[in-house]
Amino acid sequence: MITVGIGFIGANFILKARRSGWFNVINLDKLTYASNPGTLDSLADDAGYVFCRGDIGDGRLVAELLEKVSAGCDRQFCGGKP
Repeated sequence: MITVGIGFIGANFILKARRSGWFNVINLDKLTYASNPGTLDSLADDAGYVFCRGDIGDGRLVAELLEKVSAGCDRQFCGGKP
C-alpha cells in the first residue's frame, strides 16, 4: 500500500513500480489541493493497481485495506476512480 500516491513523488514511484512489474499497488490518497489524479490515468485498466480515496488517519479504513491485502483480494475492493 502506498499513501499519498497522487502527488508528484508518489505517482512517479507508482508508475515506475507498475511499469517494472515490481509489485501490485494499492494507492490510498485523500486527494487534496496538491493532488493530480490525471497523472495515473494510464493505470486505469491495470489489474495490479487500485486507487482508494481515503485518509491514512482513518484507522478503520487502513485496517480494512490491510486485511484485504493480506487475504489476496482483487482490484474491486476499493470503488471508483479519483
